[in-house]
Amino acid sequence: MQVINRILDLLESTTPAKRSAIREIYLAQFGAELIPCCEAKYLQQPAADYRADLVRFVLRYAHADDRALRLARSALQDRSRTVRHNACALFAYSLKRSALEDLRPLLSQKDSATAGDAQRAIDAITSGNQNRFYPAYSSWGVPPDDPDQPKRESVDQAIVAGAPELVAPLRAILGDLYQRWRP
Repeated sequence: MQVINRILDLLESTTPAKRSAIREIYLAQFGAELIPCCEAKYLQQPAADYRADLVRFVLRYAHADDRALRLARSALQDRSRTVRHNACALFAYSLKRSALEDLRPLLSQKDSATAGDAQRAIDAITSGNQNRFYPAYSSWGVPPDDPDQPKRESVDQAIVAGAPELVAPLRAILGDLYQRWRP
């Protein structure tokens, strides 16, 4: 979808915190249609922190949509440790046994952090418990998309006050910042 791609293009030049806010406020309304757009953007090889965010953006769809797993497979080979970490997290959250064959080769990875991420993802999948990926936390939940976004208070706090430089570009893409996008 062109509007998703335009927002993703805009996000490339922002900080991870601002990307996360815009993802929750505006991109959530597109649901799993976000996945192919994030995958296409990832393949353009943007900066590492943005590649990591693109993988994280689609994590919540890993249970139900195999397109998210396809992006994670690509990300497992990324040169960035953070991107590989997010790919392992996505596989762990998916709990799909088909991911085990993608994760096992990482166990012999020179980077011990990546090998540890792969092992924790494997443990999560084989136990059927996504919480095993982040053992220091008692639970790991990924909230669903909020169908009520964009909410006035979210826009005012995260966009108008927190990222005023994005107001005009977002308005040019979406029209009204306080309404769901309509083609």
